Amino acid sequence: MTNNLQDLFPTVLSQAREAVRPGLNTCQLLVEEIAVTAPGQLRPRLEHIMGRKGKRVRATMMLLIADTGIQTETPESLERKARVAAGLEMLHLASLVHDDVIDESELRRGIFTANAEWGNKMAVLVGDYILSKSMELVVSEPDRRIPAILSQASSRLVAGEVLEMDLAGKLDASYEEYQAVIEGKTASLFEASGRCGAILAGHDAPLVDACGELGRHFGITFQIVDDLLDFGVGAGDLGKATFSDLANGVITLPLVLFFADCSTADRVKMTELLQSAGREEPGAAESAKNFLDQHGVFDRVLESAMGHMKAAMGILDRLPTGVARNILAEVCNAMVHRSH
Repeated sequence: MTNNLQDLFPTVLSQAREAVRPGLNTCQLLVEEIAVTAPGQLRPRLEHIMGRKGKRVRATMMLLIADTGIQTETPESLERKARVAAGLEMLHLASLVHDDVIDESELRRGIFTANAEWGNKMAVLVGDYILSKSMELVVSEPDRRIPAILSQASSRLVAGEVLEMDLAGKLDASYEEYQAVIEGKTASLFEASGRCGAILAGHDAPLVDACGELGRHFGITFQIVDDLLDFGVGAGDLGKATFSDLANGVITLPLVLFFADCSTADRVKMTELLQSAGREEPGAAESAKNFLDQHGVFDRVLESAMGHMKAAMGILDRLPTGVARNILAEVCNAMVHRSH
């Protein structure tokens, strides 16, 4: 992947955010209101956590899909879309707070994590508060499918995280197990974004389902690219330590594909390298990466990502033509080449 391609995704995503700026701005105001109205010492803690400006990929996708409808924008419809976007972003944020506790992370995007600042117990409680507020944002949504979708996404997200922990360090994890993990921990929120956006656009039930599939394929691709970035493939300024998943024994697609058809000798060698990487022995993680590269694993992983993205692009063709659909296509095309 060339540097030009790696630079493409943040540029395209920035343009996508500008296209839905009114919705994102209202979404941000809703999130900030949650922080400033929180009781006691929750307020400064939430302000600290929400000071990390994320990419807002899920909210942006949801708002773009919502804009493929034909409704006239009103203050009421903008508020409605923004509340759903904020619910999705808060749900994602809660998962990150809990992830940092599980992974014992100290930094996220250059800012101390909640667990590093206040300890695990307080971080879990703060994450729980954010999770409850994400649901509160959509509890009055007139289309009752939307709160149900967010609730189900939350359950699937946690189930995916649990399965990932159960599979940690399991070298013979199957592709099906890997797929179940990422469909829960990553794709579930993107699928929810697609479904909610289609509902807000006024699309019929088959197209709502199709947009859910669009989000699912996008989310799977997003996670596969993350797996590559953990090995430093296409990596730029990642905001997380390269090889962190490798050191923590987290199941990733490069290792799943390698162990699925490697020789006994290669299995022994890679197992030894992973054990050394887990002990953070100098050079072990880099040696594991080089060994995978020699076996062409990273090309196969990128091919898998491209397959899911092509499936997403096929679904995009079913949406009404217009600016929003064109921007979604650009985001999809650029996403497989992102560098962070």
